[in-house]
Amino acid sequence: MASMDKEGGALFANNRKTNQNAPDYRGELRLNADTVASIKQQLESGIQFPAIEIAGWKKTSNSGTVYISMSGKKPYVKDGEPARAYQAPAQQKKSGFSNDLDEDQIPF
Repeated sequence: MASMDKEGGALFANNRKTNQNAPDYRGELRLNADTVASIKQQLESGIQFPAIEIAGWKKTSNSGTVYISMSGKKPYVKDGEPARAYQAPAQQKKSGFSNDLDEDQIPF
């Protein structure tokens, strides 16, 4: 895995998968202070789910292990445009349904 003293990270195939719900890949992503400050600013401005941009490159280690090298940074904002707001979905009715349909829209 990449050095712990620089930003970035990697995803590797999960070779310790114990059930079908376990993740297929595992790894970590280290963020620089600028990206962390962006997350903090997003939270302080009321964004419930702050976002970062991620990128990945398929690579092969010297030992032949295929993995995804990753980077993360604050979201790109075009000059003169407001940052995209990743807000939580609207509060759902307490009917027990977890989809976007009202109970009245269900045909049965």
